[in-house]
Amino acid sequence: MGKLRKYILFITAVLIITIWWTYPLIVSIFSDWTGKNLDSSVPRLAALVSAVAFAGFILSLYFQRQDFKLVTTNNNVKTYLELYQYYISPDFRKKRKIAWAVIRRCVQNEKYCAFVVSETMVSKHLNENRIIGEKIKKAFSNIYLENEIRDMDFVDKESEDRHQLDDVCNFYQLLSLKDVPNDYYKICDFHYDAWRIMLLWYSKQLDKAYKSNPQNKELNNPPTLKSALSILDNKLVDSELTRYDYETVETHPIIQDFKNKLNINGQEEKGSS
Repeated sequence: MGKLRKYILFITAVLIITIWWTYPLIVSIFSDWTGKNLDSSVPRLAALVSAVAFAGFILSLYFQRQDFKLVTTNNNVKTYLELYQYYISPDFRKKRKIAWAVIRRCVQNEKYCAFVVSETMVSKHLNENRIIGEKIKKAFSNIYLENEIRDMDFVDKESEDRHQLDDVCNFYQLLSLKDVPNDYYKICDFHYDAWRIMLLWYSKQLDKAYKSNPQNKELNNPPTLKSALSILDNKLVDSELTRYDYETVETHPIIQDFKNKLNINGQEEKGSS
């Protein structure tokens, strides 16, 4: 920025000096063109002052714009680092662990996946067959491991787990709004190479659920997770990793591994966490 300002000031100085020395020629040409002698009515000093004032105005606008960009970048960097501090905090580490488990259960159980994504839609309140209360425990307690549900009411536990997944999705959507220098993306990548696949798979299920019920278009905003991930892909992912995209995410080794860790009843095998 310092070198650029010096360069602009140098060009401005050259321009002013040029106007000063060529002023007689400019006046002579303009006088011939109008048929009037302007040398006495337009002093050279007035022309110089006008040129300096105009140049100063232009420079002022330019530097204000550059300063605004710098302040915006600094603010984005600050909030980006604050997001990273929250990401590595014990509280959010727990959220991430729970959210990962929820998506894993969705991959392994289609019925549970349909329930989870339907609960994100406003239209759930109009669904006469909605699974609520103790019906949740009856329908899905078998997909939880014993060590995941002890010492807590299952219905509350399951609901809280889904909220943790919502928090993680919202976190990455907020992250996509930040625009910082590339070096920061290289240092603080938020384990995006792993989370990308989980969230990409989940975004696909959200889109399917949204499109499957006409009421959703009347009651819900369209899911935005997919578009947020597309933005993050451009910032945080090497091009080679993008071969697993929205269309092919089902074939990713992590998704396939989750599906393979099921017994014949569709329940996760014990000890395969």
